[in-house]
Amino acid sequence: QRVEDNVQNSAGADADHGVFGAAVGADEMAAGGDEDLEGHAEGGDAGVDLNGDRIAAIGFDIGGTKCAVSIGELGEGSIRVLGRYEIPTTTPHETMDALLPQAIEWKKKYNVTSAGISCGGPLDSATGVIVSPPNLPLWHGFAIVDYIKEKSGLIAALENDANACAVAEWKFGAGQGTRNMVFFTFGTGLGAGLILDGKLYSGTNGNAGEFGHIRLSKTGPVGYGKEGSFEGFCSGGGISLGLSTIVQRCVPYTIDVIVLLEGCEVIVLSKLPQ
Repeated sequence: QRVEDNVQNSAGADADHGVFGAAVGADEMAAGGDEDLEGHAEGGDAGVDLNGDRIAAIGFDIGGTKCAVSIGELGEGSIRVLGRYEIPTTTPHETMDALLPQAIEWKKKYNVTSAGISCGGPLDSATGVIVSPPNLPLWHGFAIVDYIKEKSGLIAALENDANACAVAEWKFGAGQGTRNMVFFTFGTGLGAGLILDGKLYSGTNGNAGEFGHIRLSKTGPVGYGKEGSFEGFCSGGGISLGLSTIVQRCVPYTIDVIVLLEGCEVIVLSKLPQ
């Protein structure tokens, strides 16, 4: 658990920058405008003007392993993270109740009125409800946008984490100046955000970038309940599962190998490469 102030980061869209991609749509909601991030992603700002060209924004990152709240400055083509507070993911109410005091403190300090939320899907951006993400089983049906507004007064926008990262990378990072790009997220799960023809594309039901479902092999680590899926091979959870499987296969041979290489101490000191 930590709070970091005056953190200097590059413009790449990591988790901090991704939540500010979600925040792009929150400011227009606060002003009573179009609530659709897909339509709004071509322009706009979130938060309050700091010095004529920098905008303060609050972002919540909801992940399967950890969650965080961040405060940052958004400018023309750049992001500067001012602070970040991170905790392990538990239940939705326990997690948000731990993050919101820090968000409220930043809200007062920087006079911010809106916030962005990035979260793995599936979710309903229009209603602000998290809908049964495979890596957040306890969060099904949690109305996170309403909860944040009730507890902090912040008007928030909820967006798929990969979509939010794609918007951030497109507006502030390596995707600047492009009309078509793909951003991949490799975390507890795997997903992608699509910028097509100069705007965010999320598909009919918001799942257009869920490439983790694609099966790359008939066998392999399991992701999305599918053996050999893209998520199984390349996500953090999938890589961990794959390594566990390899270790289990090696267990019957471990003692024989130690004896063959003349004991544990010898292995560690001189024969580790073997």
